[in-house]
Amino acid sequence: MLLWSAFITAVAAIPALERKGHGHGHGSNNDSCTTAEEPDLSYRYVYDDFSKGFDVGPGNSSSKWVYFESGQFTGNDGIETTGPEGLTVVNKGVSAKGEPAFTSWVPNTLPGADNINHVKYMALTNHKASSGVTGFDTKPGYIFSCEGRFSAELYGINDGPFKDVAPPNYQPFGSAHFCFADFEKAWIFHLGHTNDRYWAAYERLAYTPDHEYASFTYVIPIGKRKPCAEALLRVEYDRDLQEVAWFVNNEELFRIGDLGGYKDEFAEHIIMDRGGTPEKAGDINQIACGVGLLSTIDAFNLNLGKGYVKLTTAPGYYKDPRTHSGNVTFLEDVATMENQNWGQGGKLRLRELIVANRKKEMCRGRKCK
Repeated sequence: MLLWSAFITAVAAIPALERKGHGHGHGSNNDSCTTAEEPDLSYRYVYDDFSKGFDVGPGNSSSKWVYFESGQFTGNDGIETTGPEGLTVVNKGVSAKGEPAFTSWVPNTLPGADNINHVKYMALTNHKASSGVTGFDTKPGYIFSCEGRFSAELYGINDGPFKDVAPPNYQPFGSAHFCFADFEKAWIFHLGHTNDRYWAAYERLAYTPDHEYASFTYVIPIGKRKPCAEALLRVEYDRDLQEVAWFVNNEELFRIGDLGGYKDEFAEHIIMDRGGTPEKAGDINQIACGVGLLSTIDAFNLNLGKGYVKLTTAPGYYKDPRTHSGNVTFLEDVATMENQNWGQGGKLRLRELIVANRKKEMCRGRKCK
């Protein structure tokens, strides 16, 4: 997902909060827990329960939520309603089966077309961190999390021009997301949904084709689910340990650390490689929360040895994920509405969004027992 830089600078906000971390060895020289008289930056509150409707607007607005924007593009391919069950979003189109369908797309000759075409719908918390970037501050000594009761259903994923060369419920063709992201350093850690599984996204976006850092997309299956099944979701970031964890109904399903590089242990789950040099992620200074309906139709199929639809014509942009080098061939070199949006789409529901900053009790850099 590219060209997010315009979005980063445009997003307006409300006051900034704080966040989490790992011990820094403050205090005495013994093994007792520190009792430094530092302010307690812990918090936990309902950001929105949609009881007053859905207050959403463009990136430069003062609304409670903002759409993803890139240049002239706005990721608002959704019809939103609110009620006792919270926020419900369905894609604006209607398929031949009478089901919600994606309508948003741009030609692959447009700069940043790959990232623009990935986002069909995305609404993010309109909160600006102390850095000025959209998101909530992360803090050493704290764990930051986004939490909410979420459900989703996808439609038409198994139809379309690639149904004979893709597995059922193929995540890149359409998925719903509980979003968790840092747009300053281009990190995406969404908790994704297809009709049969939960997925952890480990992704670093490419904001420009000539980026130097490694840019990749992993979608890792972490649990089974049923269509429309509601669950309590939580994604959290431990700044001190440089770890992200994904929870469903308070059960930790997956955790990943050593952020920054390729993960050879999950090589079978990489769907995109944009090249570059692996590097340590460093501190992620803020996290934005949200919801989205996405499609990654330029995904690479490891069994075919090809991608599906080429979403950007930038030379050398795509690399072979098996070798992290070379170029990629595609089943379709020209992106059209028909080979991106063939009638598939989705529906998501979020009952409420809770943001929290949980203090970590530490003993000289170790967790207190």
